[in-house]
Amino acid sequence: MSRYFSIPGLPPSQPEDKPRRLVLPDIHSEAHEAQLGEWLKSREGTPSHQTVGLDPGDKVHFRDATGTDRPAIVIGEERDQHSGAVDLLVRASDPTGSGTYKLRFEGDTDRSMKSTRAKRIYE
Repeated sequence: MSRYFSIPGLPPSQPEDKPRRLVLPDIHSEAHEAQLGEWLKSREGTPSHQTVGLDPGDKVHFRDATGTDRPAIVIGEERDQHSGAVDLLVRASDPTGSGTYKLRFEGDTDRSMKSTRAKRIYE
């Protein structure tokens, strides 16, 4: 019994003269530019840390200045063009204190961000 992988729009993965050998297509070739070009370009280089990746209305938990884990709803985010930091605005409403908080995120490596500060800005 012989197996082969089939990807829509691509030729069979196994050459006919060597049915047991798996040959994957070169996704970087011009033939696949229309299908995969935009995605491949997005994977090049290092990320720019321009967004945290949360949308307004998302439910999150954050750790406030006292170290308490709190539930909140995302309001939006702002990016500081000079420092590259991203401020995430969240609205917390729980027994320990309601209010709007600004969570600051900064890049700690080439591929990740970490929260560096949580500050209450509105009652």
